[in-house]
Amino acid sequence: MGFKIRLLVFFSTIFSLSIPELTAYAMPEQFKGKLDTFIKNPNLSYGSNIFINALPLVGAHAKEKLPLKKQSDLVAVGRQAYEELGNIFAQTKIALDIENLKLPGNHNKGINLRLYKGNKNDKVILYIHGGGWRQGSLDTHDALCREISHRTEYSLIAVDYRLSPENPFPAGLNDVEETYEWVLNHYSEAKVLLCGDSAGGNLATALAIKRLQEHKKGPDGLLLLYPALDLRVPEITDDPMADGYFLTRTRINDYVKAYLGKNFKKLAEDAIVSPLLATDDILKMLPPTLLIAAEYDPLTASSKEFVEKAKNAGANIDLKIVEKTIHIFAQYPELFEEANEALELLAQKAKDF
Repeated sequence: MGFKIRLLVFFSTIFSLSIPELTAYAMPEQFKGKLDTFIKNPNLSYGSNIFINALPLVGAHAKEKLPLKKQSDLVAVGRQAYEELGNIFAQTKIALDIENLKLPGNHNKGINLRLYKGNKNDKVILYIHGGGWRQGSLDTHDALCREISHRTEYSLIAVDYRLSPENPFPAGLNDVEETYEWVLNHYSEAKVLLCGDSAGGNLATALAIKRLQEHKKGPDGLLLLYPALDLRVPEITDDPMADGYFLTRTRINDYVKAYLGKNFKKLAEDAIVSPLLATDDILKMLPPTLLIAAEYDPLTASSKEFVEKAKNAGANIDLKIVEKTIHIFAQYPELFEEANEALELLAQKAKDF
């Protein structure tokens, strides 16, 4: 596609966004500075450029709906913006038989689940959404969960775990483990696969490691989309991926500190928080694992390191780095054409595990 045509499609896409209020923005002024990203990053995919350029607009819209009165309101704005991204870039959803469930949970509010019913019953997938442990919901990842269930034909259970900073570590992990125990009991004849993106990939891997450490029944497979595997937070970095590609080093550090609380430095040294730090004795016992990463993502370096370490320990683990993409790409197959190939690979591995 020629540059002028791509540029035309770019503006057509942004102008046709599904949120009516977006039309109230001065589009050219909003995008005048950010358009440089589209021009200066020819190595990024078309979807990546669209997403990076649209993000400030969505954030501004969320702030308008939720005016900032105090610093803590930034969390609410972030959550609102994340929900709106789904409304914009995940409009087409595969029709599946779905049921919303609620576990009593080990806290007052219980744990909300969403069951996507598949045709095959030999395996079941427990899906853990991303969002920096601070945002994300059953709705933000609804389209992705439908895609995975549809492509694998397995039933998929998505868990709406407690978020930080209101509920710091280990609240979210506890909710995931409680849901995992429920899945083991309700699908006792099936293999259980853990799947998650970003922070959800961290929780999936952390739970697998925790179960191995405690000599408990672990998952039969791990399907990880650009997971956070090292939560130690370098305040200064020369990483070329640390800025300019949607997920920044500064944002990662903010997420980690909110998730772990004041004792974040000490907690980040625990393998249940930073799976990269797991011992070889644990890593060699990991179930079959597929890790899909994005080329332009600050989390990819630790993913490479984790895979190499796990392989050297004897684990059955594969890494696929999707070129020209950024963190979050798999969540929006409509926008990122590269997501389709990645999700097909994920579905095939799920069937092979």
